[in-house]
Amino acid sequence: PVMFLMAITSCTLSYFVVMDFPWEIYGRIILLWASTYYVYENVAEVMSVIFDDVVMGMLNHVQYWFVTFLFGGFLIPEQDLYWPFKFFYYVTPMSYFLKSCLYLVVTNTTWEKCPPEKIFESAVCVDSTDGHDVLAGLVQVFPFLTTDDTFAKDILILIAQGIFWKGLYVIFFMLKSKKVARIKQE
Repeated sequence: PVMFLMAITSCTLSYFVVMDFPWEIYGRIILLWASTYYVYENVAEVMSVIFDDVVMGMLNHVQYWFVTFLFGGFLIPEQDLYWPFKFFYYVTPMSYFLKSCLYLVVTNTTWEKCPPEKIFESAVCVDSTDGHDVLAGLVQVFPFLTTDDTFAKDILILIAQGIFWKGLYVIFFMLKSKKVARIKQE
């Protein structure tokens, strides 16, 4: 419930009031953000248990966030990554979040037409107001996007990632809680 509250408070005003996202995708955007927050929160919990030093835990969480940002597919396309870097593309939440978020926003928005004579003025110029056509143009520039609706799959992957990190947290918490010194009485 807290992840949904965070998603509602962070997205409602910024996305749907200020940036005028279509309200019909509100529930799905909130679910997507809450699932992504869930992953990052569980990573933070793992880092808080693994490292005795609080600063090291925070720095490693920031390092994880940076890795998800760098290998999320929009800075370096997945096909340009080599193993083991391609591994980060699949096991971090950013690519799944961005793919679904941009699909929802672009396909549910009505766009202005871009006439063919202005094709060189923009990276994406589509002579259509339909979001699916605009998304097809964006896929040519950003190959991590897809014209298929992968929302359900992406939510399940994000939840699975969150459960994985929560499981690691429980394991490390149990291991760390059993580290006690025995007092010998003489």
